[in-house]
Parts: sequence; structure tokens; C-alpha cells
Amino acid sequence: LDAQGNIRLYGILVPAPRTLDNKGIFEGVRRFAFLLETTRPGTFPDPPLIAALLHLKSPVLARAALLLECCHFVSRCNRGQWPEWIRSSHHRTLSLGGPLANRGTPSGTRRMHSLQRTAGRYFYQWAIQIGDQLSRLIDIKESKEKAVLKMEDSMEDFFDDGEQIPPPLVHSVAKLR
Repeated sequence: LDAQGNIRLYGILVPAPRTLDNKGIFEGVRRFAFLLETTRPGTFPDPPLIAALLHLKSPVLARAALLLECCHFVSRCNRGQWPEWIRSSHHRTLSLGGPLANRGTPSGTRRMHSLQRTAGRYFYQWAIQIGDQLSRLIDIKESKEKAVLKMEDSMEDFFDDGEQIPPPLVHSVAKLR
């Protein structure tokens, strides 16, 4: 047992368990959801901020919760469940009776559709930014794997006795065939 609480067991370092502040994560997600519901599309969060959520130095659970809240918000909007302030942003006329009595004014309806189109554009920008970050993460991982494989190939000891056939030997035999 060392000063940080890590345990060394049969030569393997077992890190000390860390507890998460569940209440803090839930409160943060609740505030994030409130901001998504109440701000104009595109003002919060902007696309680079959404992409930066992947690189936060925080527990995976916290990052996943924020990204899932964004997914839930976009999904609700796609099903027509827009925030109340967007749906009710048009002013209703107070005329009594008639078949057109409860329709919104054309300018209010136009304003609502404009807000929805703007939100859709920002959702698309979120997707582009997250996709770019994910492709960068995959490229970094692949380049590290390639470097490790290249190092293993160069350090292959061809003078070892053994039952296994090294992959470079298999490839060279396949070329002879």
C-alpha cells in the first residue's frame, strides 16, 4: 500500500478506488439541460464547446451524461417537442369564433419556423464538430497502433527457437508461392 492508496499485488499495481460525486454530476446535467431549454439556438453551447466535451479532464460518466443530454434534446426537437418558448414565441390573435380563430399570426409562425431552422443548423454543426473530434481520436489511436506494430516487427528476433512462425516469414513465403 503506497501513499495514494494504491496496492501492489503480485507485481501489478492496482489503483485505489475513486468515488464519484453523483449529486454533483446530476446537478451539472440538470443545469446543462436547463441552459439547452432556455437559450436561443446557437448561443449555448456552440459547436466547438460540444466537441471539447470529449477532451474534458473529468470522469467519463460526467462527459457521457452531458453528451447524452445533448442527444436527448436533439431527439426531442426532431420529434417536434421543441422547448415551450420556441413553440409559443408567436403571438395569438384574440378573435372569437370562426375556423381560423386559434391560428398564430403569419409573422409569429414564420419566426417560430426560423428559430427551428436555426436550431437544426446548429445541431448539424454539433454533429460535424463531434465527428471531426472522433475521427481525430481514431487516427491518433491507429497511428499509435501502427507505430507499436512497426516497432514489434523491427525488434522481431529471427534467431529464437520456437513453434510460432513470425508474420514477416509468412508474408515472404506467400510471395514465393
